[in-house]
Amino acid sequence: MGRFFLGKNFFTGISTALITPFKNAEVDFSSLKKLIKFQLDSKIQGFVVLGSTAESATLTLNEKQSIVDFVISEVAGQVPIVVGTGTNNTAESCALTAMFDKKNISGFLLVTPYYNKPPQRGLLKHFKQISTKTQKPVILYNVPSRTVISIDVDTTLKKLTSIKNICGIKEASGDLKIIKKIINKKFNNFSVISGDDETFPDAMGLGADGVISVVSHIIPKQCLNYKKDKKLIVDVSKALFVESNPIPVKYALFKMGIISHNELRLPLVSLDKKLHKNMDQMLKKWSLL
Repeated sequence: MGRFFLGKNFFTGISTALITPFKNAEVDFSSLKKLIKFQLDSKIQGFVVLGSTAESATLTLNEKQSIVDFVISEVAGQVPIVVGTGTNNTAESCALTAMFDKKNISGFLLVTPYYNKPPQRGLLKHFKQISTKTQKPVILYNVPSRTVISIDVDTTLKKLTSIKNICGIKEASGDLKIIKKIINKKFNNFSVISGDDETFPDAMGLGADGVISVVSHIIPKQCLNYKKDKKLIVDVSKALFVESNPIPVKYALFKMGIISHNELRLPLVSLDKKLHKNMDQMLKKWSLL
C-alpha cells in the first residue's frame, strides 16, 4: 500500500493510534519520542493522537495540548497527524476542535458520544455541530463496544456524508458486514477505515481504505505488509485484546524496551500477571523480544 494520505475528502493507509506513555503519573515524553521514532523508522503512514488508545478520557487539557505539540514537533511533517477531539459533551468537543484547528495537524477523529446514549437524531446534530468548528477533514469513529451506541448507516451516516468536511469513518465494530455495507453505499469522497486489528486485513480485501491500528505499535512493518503477514497480525491482535486496550499493548511495548514504564491511569491498571506468560510467549514466537 502506498503512503498514508489525508486530503480534503480522502483518507487511506496504515496509521497508529498512539498510546500515552506515563512515568510516575506524568506523561513520559522520552518514551513517546522513542515510540514515534520507531514508528517513523518503520515507515508507518500516519498517527492518530488523543484517541481511546491514548487514555484521552483521563488526560488534562494541558496534557492534551502538550502531547499534540510534542507529536507535531517530532513528526515534523513526515506523516499526517489526526487528533481525537470527540467526547460525550458536544460543547467540549466543539471547543477542543476549535482549539486544535489552529495547530499544524491534518484532521480530526470524532468518537460517538459515550455514556449519554443519544438517539440517532442526537448523533446527527452532535457531529454536524462539531464539524462547523473546522474546515479540516473529519473522521467519524464508530466503536459500539465502548460507547454502546452505533451510527446507523442508512439514515444518520447517509446524512453525515453530505457534510463537506466529514470525509470518512473509522468502523471499529469488528463486523465485516457493516464495513461491506458502508463500502457498497459508495458515498462520495468518503473513506471507510477499519478500527479492528484482527479483521482489518479482511476489511482491506473488501475495499476498506485503511486502518487506525493498535497492533501497529509493535508490528508496524507487518501491518504495512498485511497481505503477506495476515496470520501474524491476527495472532498478535488476539493477544493485544485479552484485556481492555491499551493495557496489553503497553505491556508489550514495555517488554520490547520501547517505553520505559508499564504504567496506566486509573481506572485502567497494568496487565494481569496471570496473562504475562502467554503475552511473553507470543512476543517470543514472532521474534519481538
